[in-house]
Amino acid sequence: MQQQSVTGNNSIAVQVTGNGNHIEVIGSTHRLALNRLQDRQAEPETIIELLRTDIRAIDLVGRDAELDALKQWRNSDRAIAVRCITGRAGSGKTRLAIEACVRAETDGWTAALVSGDELRRFHDNASLMHWTFTGKLLLVVDYAATSLALLKTWFAILAPHRKTTGQGTLRILLLERQAETQSGWWQDLLRQDSLSHASAADLIGAETPIPLLPLSDIEDRRALLKATMVKAAPILRKPVVAP
Repeated sequence: MQQQSVTGNNSIAVQVTGNGNHIEVIGSTHRLALNRLQDRQAEPETIIELLRTDIRAIDLVGRDAELDALKQWRNSDRAIAVRCITGRAGSGKTRLAIEACVRAETDGWTAALVSGDELRRFHDNASLMHWTFTGKLLLVVDYAATSLALLKTWFAILAPHRKTTGQGTLRILLLERQAETQSGWWQDLLRQDSLSHASAADLIGAETPIPLLPLSDIEDRRALLKATMVKAAPILRKPVVAP
């Protein structure tokens, strides 16, 4: 395993281990472990694997507009930016986020998912107050509502640096099934508890949750069905049947 040391006050480094299946964001002696789901793509051996998001057996179709929008958001001139995408279970939020990570890495970013449990562990051990970043980093937080208190604290820490240039670029993509602007966890995240310092609301700015809509184009639906049937046929030991 490659070793890397970090020196300086509140410094951070990014370490990739193995064949690209594990990332550690290192601050002093503490490590934030990121989940590189984009490295798990493989040919499915069972029907269950055919349906698994991380296996990515089927090419993503019909999401070019969403991916382009995420690229524009990622390449904005803000030092730190937050976006939230919502959608019911099975709508493709995580699949879209994985593809966004793949495209970000192609453009020279470090990109991966981070679990709420890992954010909590890292915060409890290192304190996000002392976390800084360099380079270009895209973090995806799934089930964001379960990490509401931590996100609110973290965003308040990051908010004063949202326009700072020269330090690095940080993008945080939140995924959740729903986020109402007038109630629930999103409203709580934006609630300003004090006027004496910046808060999560300042960091998020005018951003509102973006719903991930179902595929509407019939050609996209047909393409998805056909690709699934082609992949399923050898698993079921049946001939390929075109829809």
